[in-house]
Amino acid sequence: MKTTTKPRLRLVNLFAILTFCILCFSSKAQYSYELRVQPNFDLKGNLKLISEEIDFTARHLTDSTYKIMSNINYTREEFESIISQHGFEMVTFIKSSRQSDNTNASNQEKACCTITIDMFDSFGDGWDGGELEITINGTTTFHSVSAGLGSETNTLAYCDGDVLEIAYSSGSWEGENTYTISTPAGTLISDGPSPTTGNVFYSTNACSSTSQSPTSEDCEGSTLVCSNSSFSGNSNGSGTFDELNATNDGCLNGENQTSWYYVNVGSSGTLAMDIIPSNGTDDYDFAIWGPFDENTANANCSPTGPPIRCSYTQYPRSGGWSPCGTNTNPTGLAINAGYPTTTGACPDQPYIRHLDALAGEVYILVIDNFSGSSQPFDLNWSGSAVLDCTPIVLPVELVDFSGKNIVNENILTWETQSELNNSHFVLQHSTDGKNWKNIDQITGAGTTTVPKEYQSIHRDFIDDINYYRLKQVDYNGDVEILNVVSIENSSRNSLIKRVNTLGQEVDEQYEGIIIEYYEDGTIRKYFNR
Repeated sequence: MKTTTKPRLRLVNLFAILTFCILCFSSKAQYSYELRVQPNFDLKGNLKLISEEIDFTARHLTDSTYKIMSNINYTREEFESIISQHGFEMVTFIKSSRQSDNTNASNQEKACCTITIDMFDSFGDGWDGGELEITINGTTTFHSVSAGLGSETNTLAYCDGDVLEIAYSSGSWEGENTYTISTPAGTLISDGPSPTTGNVFYSTNACSSTSQSPTSEDCEGSTLVCSNSSFSGNSNGSGTFDELNATNDGCLNGENQTSWYYVNVGSSGTLAMDIIPSNGTDDYDFAIWGPFDENTANANCSPTGPPIRCSYTQYPRSGGWSPCGTNTNPTGLAINAGYPTTTGACPDQPYIRHLDALAGEVYILVIDNFSGSSQPFDLNWSGSAVLDCTPIVLPVELVDFSGKNIVNENILTWETQSELNNSHFVLQHSTDGKNWKNIDQITGAGTTTVPKEYQSIHRDFIDDINYYRLKQVDYNGDVEILNVVSIENSSRNSLIKRVNTLGQEVDEQYEGIIIEYYEDGTIRKYFNR
């Protein structure tokens, strides 16, 4: 999951520190700032004056945060000119942009962390040829316990959004070898003695979750088919998850090398297709489940029942397969109501019946390379139905989770693009990135495709790095770890005293108006319930 830290523009007069915020929600590039003032400052009046000289589309004031939405790319000089007219001095100016269509992932700040690789040899003489291969965005490093040692620990830098792949190759005396690979989110994988060989883990958000991430070779990572245009694909692996079995694979024989797709119907009509192996000889099979809609398609990955279309046509059809008749390739759906909806290995016709698709329907398509050659295919659509690109609603699509410190408060905010059956969020806190404690629970929005913003404030934190983790809980009790962020609190201002309006010293549990005095001369006044 990606996170975006909203940048800040700090403004100062004799009594106030301000940070100016322009949030981005349109399809164009937008620019982010934030404004905060001391409690006794005329927040509403002064910020109104500043914002009226800025080209904005909307503005909103909540507590001590003033938000403005704009598409304008202001320079530092332009802001300084506006601010100086109202008696402020700009101390820091940081600007970044983002787009609501998520096409500018490179501009979004990612959660970063350290991957820890702990390796052990029970005999104490090294791994004897055993080796971990860890690849991050195509760059591979090799890790093992050196000869004569019983253990070794290595670390790697990683950021969410990078592709992390872990593989293990065996050597001699494998029964002595074990390893554990972890991040602040927890243990990614732990194996041994005699660790599993080959590719053992895949993730694109290892800082945030210990779960393996789906790929396009998994149903959960299905590629959305956006139009009737032909495209090339490659079923060259079986993905992270085992998703086909006797209860849902129909005529298929489990997964060999698969690729998965969401096929979203924009207007009703017949839908057919040709699957053409690029080398002209591979034996490609396929199955289709549905119809669903954009709200229910994801809940049916992995498929929960048998497919409505399934082809297991054998190719090539010669030699030992002579009962199958003459060679024929490709396979697919053909517009013919007389064709069957499924085939075995030796049908007379390698095509099966088309779909009579209705607008708004979503189908799940898997294309399986039974030959296991890792060679690509071409897919051509035909028929009168028109496909479109309506997004599939994910259980919870988190687009932002960030944290910042303001005086003695750590403020955690997050935003969802869509939610499906979301009961609530649980915010957890950790002082070491490994042991977690629940500190807040916030009700979710159920099912929605409207962006939602959430916030939680934490005051009982340590004078060091504090870690925060977000859990999401469905109505059925399913739990998912969404993200981890950290806040550096070791350099925050020291509190001199905390008093009530009568000047009496109180603790942070005092109910009523609290005034706090800090070493840098700042004063904070707030009402504590």
